Amino acid sequence: MTSEIDMMDSLPHLATLPVPYPQSSSDYVTSQSATLTMNGTIESRSTTISSLHSPSNLRDSLSSSKQKETVQSYKTMQHSIQELFSLFTCFYAMFLTIVGLIIELSHIFNEQLYAEDANDMIYAVYMYGGSLLFFIYCYSVLLKTGVSRALIGGVRRATVKLDPASSKDTDPIMIRHATPHKDPKATHSSVRASTGSLYLRLGCVVFGIFGIVYYGLILSICAFGGNVNQDECNVPTLVVSGFASVFIFVQMHFIFCNSKITVHGSLKIARLGMMHLVATNLWTWMRYILLEEESTTLELSHASFTPINYATLNNVTERKPEVEEICKGVRCVLGNSIEFVYTCVVEYAMVCAGVSFVFWTNVGRGPSTYQKLKLRRANVISIDCSRTTTGLFCGFVIIAFTFICIAIFNAYVTDEKSKLLANTLFFSTDGVLLLCSLVAIVFAFWRMRKLNFKKEEGDIDESAELLDRILLVVGLVGELIFSIGGIMSLAHTGWTNLMIVILLVVQVIRLFQVVLQSALLLIGGKLKAASQELRDTKPGKQVVTFLLIINIALFIMNTVEAQKAGVTEDIVRYYGSKAWALLVRGCSPLNIFYRFHSSVCFAEIWKHSYKIPHTTLN
Repeated sequence: MTSEIDMMDSLPHLATLPVPYPQSSSDYVTSQSATLTMNGTIESRSTTISSLHSPSNLRDSLSSSKQKETVQSYKTMQHSIQELFSLFTCFYAMFLTIVGLIIELSHIFNEQLYAEDANDMIYAVYMYGGSLLFFIYCYSVLLKTGVSRALIGGVRRATVKLDPASSKDTDPIMIRHATPHKDPKATHSSVRASTGSLYLRLGCVVFGIFGIVYYGLILSICAFGGNVNQDECNVPTLVVSGFASVFIFVQMHFIFCNSKITVHGSLKIARLGMMHLVATNLWTWMRYILLEEESTTLELSHASFTPINYATLNNVTERKPEVEEICKGVRCVLGNSIEFVYTCVVEYAMVCAGVSFVFWTNVGRGPSTYQKLKLRRANVISIDCSRTTTGLFCGFVIIAFTFICIAIFNAYVTDEKSKLLANTLFFSTDGVLLLCSLVAIVFAFWRMRKLNFKKEEGDIDESAELLDRILLVVGLVGELIFSIGGIMSLAHTGWTNLMIVILLVVQVIRLFQVVLQSALLLIGGKLKAASQELRDTKPGKQVVTFLLIINIALFIMNTVEAQKAGVTEDIVRYYGSKAWALLVRGCSPLNIFYRFHSSVCFAEIWKHSYKIPHTTLN
């Protein structure tokens, strides 16, 4: 007995003795093993081993692999179909835009710009009506708002009441719950990126309100029969104005309230509808640019553009047109403000076209790393106003200086003897603002060189960045055409005086300013204060604040220049041709929008580049 105990003590603490198992053809075989413990007991355990060589398991494995290949090929086919359909929607939008451009150009060739005809009505009903149908589809099917659900439920109950045969055996409670609740195909998600900042969307609302006022005035004047213009009160014009006013309001509401929409169902309809919106807004944009061009042509139809000295200019400007045109319709009501309203409609269409395109790119896409990180801090709102007071109050001085100069210009421009002084003051002020902005941009480059590039994927909102780039480049194109065209026109006038020198210097400064500012906006949007020292010192935040405000001042100056100062007969004569006035009016919406969107981009840099990261618990 003692020897047996000694033998047991000599064994390891846990010993496993394998027991051979018999080979069998069953699907599973069992391996037996025995475990010897310190207390002298033997425990057995079994391990199940899958026989990889069984015929049924091989069939299951082959079937599973075939299913995986089928699913993968189906996904690939669906992805290819979606890509092809996306390309089709692009061609669809391009086709509609070209058709709209041809229709609008035909009015210029026929000299019937303000008269709507049957072609305009049919095309406008298709464009505006199709857009409104898409918005109805979004609210009723994609988003399934409370109003749409109530309407659908009411229609179903009314249908049951109209069919007495089916209503006898039907319980109202069963009707209410007969159809299972389906999740909406588009949702408002805090994970989705916002298509544009709040600043940009508020600007879209303001511009849209002016568009609604314009179309509302047309309908009101025709309804009350006051100072009526027959070209504005025919049936096609009324139909186009009615559809346009409703479209502007509904689209304005959709963009402002659904900036974080996530579309994950009905992808083809969503893509087609978004591209239809892009085409509709591009057509509206081109339509009102051409209206501004024609308005300028009418204003300068009696002007003389022979190169003369300013000493003899008063004798020329005192000439009156031989035929006095009678003012009728909405142009008479709005007066000189009609061009400003046209500009607002152009700005509105430009913003909405960009937002609709970004919506189109986001259809069916999942959240990015930036958006997932944003979800963690969605409930944290902070605004850091430190290191901004100097730039803020310097900007206030610029704003006050701008309004003073505009007031003096408006007071003296109507007097023939003081007209030269008024024009000199206005364009000198424009040059001073551009020069101050140019110096501030160079200083901003020098100060912001200490910041770091956003290298991580979660630091950049791709949707917002794409929208900002699109809108910035569109405005930049207008500024470059305006500046280069002005320099070339002034260089070929053939005569020189003080006013021509001022205008030439202003155009040269403008050219350098817009190029450097665009570079600063594109680069600054990718910079951030990575270290704690940079977050404390915030290099460049003061000058970014100043540039934000000075772009607002330039926005005001460009608006006045486009509507009044830049297209007077005196200023156009310096450029030597009526074509300069057409260039000013054609590019002015883009110039004005460039200043507005530049302030939006500087606000985004001010907000995000110096933002203190929030620590979150995972």
